[in-house]
Order: sequence, then C-alpha cells, then structure tokens
Amino acid sequence: MLLRGVIREAIFPKVGQLNENIRIERPAVILDFVLAVSVEVGDATNEERIITSSLFGRDRVLLGKNVVVVGNVQSNGRIVIGDESTIFGNVVGKEVEIGEGVRILGNVIAKGHVAIGMQSKIGGYAASVSGSIEVKDGVEVFDIFGYSGAFLGQNIHIMDYALYGGRRGVDAEGEVFLGEYQVSSPKAIMVDGSLNLLSVLIPAQYNPRGSLKYLKENLDSIIDIRTYLEMHNIDIGELEMELKIKPIQDALRRMVSEVTQTLSMSRPSITVTNPTAPVMITVGDNNVVSVSTSEVDRHLAVNLVELFQKARKNITEGNLKMAYSSLASIREAASKNGSVPEELEELLRIIRNRVREGVNSPSEDVKGALISLLEAAYNKMLKI
Repeated sequence: MLLRGVIREAIFPKVGQLNENIRIERPAVILDFVLAVSVEVGDATNEERIITSSLFGRDRVLLGKNVVVVGNVQSNGRIVIGDESTIFGNVVGKEVEIGEGVRILGNVIAKGHVAIGMQSKIGGYAASVSGSIEVKDGVEVFDIFGYSGAFLGQNIHIMDYALYGGRRGVDAEGEVFLGEYQVSSPKAIMVDGSLNLLSVLIPAQYNPRGSLKYLKENLDSIIDIRTYLEMHNIDIGELEMELKIKPIQDALRRMVSEVTQTLSMSRPSITVTNPTAPVMITVGDNNVVSVSTSEVDRHLAVNLVELFQKARKNITEGNLKMAYSSLASIREAASKNGSVPEELEELLRIIRNRVREGVNSPSEDVKGALISLLEAAYNKMLKI
C-alpha cells in the first residue's frame, strides 16, 4: 500500500492479521500510527516533508533521509533510520542502524547489533541486550550498554559517568567525554568491561545533575504529532489542496499549450463582453488584451499573455515573489471583467503563504502544481 498526502486514520489490519507492506512517499503527513508487515519511508526534503506518527513493521522499518517520526519506531526485525531524520520517541528493534546527523529524543534498544552514525544525538540509552554497539565520531548519547562490546569512534560525548561494554569491553579510538569530564586515556578507567569514571572520582566530584538534566530535557521534548504541526506552522489543508490538483496537471498543460500556440500563430482579434457587468475585453494584435468599463472613463491596456509568460518563468526559476507581482497584475485585469478565476485566487493564496513562510524557491512538484493552476487561469481568461 502506498501512502502519500494527508492520512488522518490509523493504518492497521482489519481482520487481526498483518498482511500489508506499507510505502510512504513525500509529501506526506500521517496523523495516526501505522502497523504493518513492513514499513518503508522514502527520502524527504525541507519543502516536501514526510511527518508520521508511530511506525511498527513486524519484519522491518526502513526510513529515508530527513524523515520526522513524532512517536516510536518499532520492529521485530531490522530498523534503519536515514541521515538527518528525527524521532520524537524510542527506537526498538532486533537490529538498529542509525545514519548520520540523526536525532532521537528517546532510547535506542535492540536485541542484536546497534550502529550509530556520525554526529547523531540520542536523548536516552543506546542499548544492545545480546549484541554489540558501534558508535561513530561525534555522537552524543545519555549512556551506552553493549552486551558483547562497545566500539567507540572519536570525540564521543556520554552524559552519564559510566558505560558498559560487556563481554568484549569498550574499545575507544580516541578521547571520550563522561559527564562533564574529558577522558583522554579511556583504558585507564576500564573496570570489568566498563568505562567507569566513578572508580577514580571522589564523592565530592560526582554530580549527576547535569546528566539527569540532559535526559530529562530530551524526554520532555517528546510531543504528539498535532503539537508538532502547530509548532512548525504546517498547514495540512494546503498540502491536501496541492495534491488534489496534481492529477489533472498533465491534461491542463496540454490543453493550455494548444491555446497558447493558437494565440501566438493567428494574432486573433476577439471581443468578449461580460453580460453581468459593464465590462468588455478585447484581444487584438500581438495578443494585447484591453479591458474597458463604461462605469468609469478609463481604458486599461494590459498584455496579459506577457504577464502570464512572465509569471510562468518566475515560477519555473523559483522566484515566487516576482511571480506574485505578475499574478497580482493579472488579477487586477480579471477583476475589471467582474470575475477572477478561482485557479488564479488559489495560486495567489498558495504563493502568498509560501512567501510569508520564507519559501521563495519551491520544489519541482510544487512548481508543477502552481503552473497547472496558472495554465488553468490562462485558459479561462483567454479562452476563444
């Protein structure tokens, strides 16, 4: 089953037995949990996000890059967390592989091997109850428990005062930070398969408040998905609208292309009068559109085709501010006719919201949706 867009209901077996393989692709906001045989999530981007609630895949859970899970990730099998992803909860699986720059606010617990990529941050424990743990350079974690070994890269920050390496002990490539202390020679404090700073500290030097504060702050940061959406001003209604217009994108593009070709080749001279308003539109040579009204003594001449082409070029080049300026001029001309196409209003609304959010260069999919609306408005205003 493919999930995309806004999914408001939980995904779980209807007859009590798991039989679905779920694939989630961008853009997507999954507002409730997903329960399936396997769950695969594609890569996300800053413009086309993937935000989900808790995920459970019986056999596996595979997350792409930049994915946000506001909940837990759990599997009886393998779990892979892609680079730069964020988990507002715990990760529990048979084996867990974490990419680079990942942030997990809760615990990471596996029956077997655990691998944590460079510069990742774990708010709670990283534990393997019957396997080993491999931690790459620059990782920050509350504490580590490895049943059959803990293998540490360089510049590892552990917020507690001790870590357990089990049967094979702890193998550290470089310095390790335990609590607020820097340990340049980890082997000097190796005790029974553990790095234990408490073995050399006197009671007055032991102050666990900093460690506990780190743990508490991470756990307190775990929130529900609706709170996350509100905090990040994510409009799921806008996402739903964008996805609704995408299926008709190709048909609109072909239709408007034919209209554009006709106008550019024949130089028509056409007059359209709106019977509900004292307004007349004339399309003359070179596609110059004149809008005139008898209510006021004025005549407005606007090259709408040029404005449409300019707006399309701005959208294609990722300049939404300039596109909005051209579209505002088009709307002014359309309002003189007594009717502004709803596609034009929707286009202006989406671009206005994007610009307010600081997004001036949209993704390719969003560009396509905007151009579809633009072409639909063009077809309505210049339809022969």
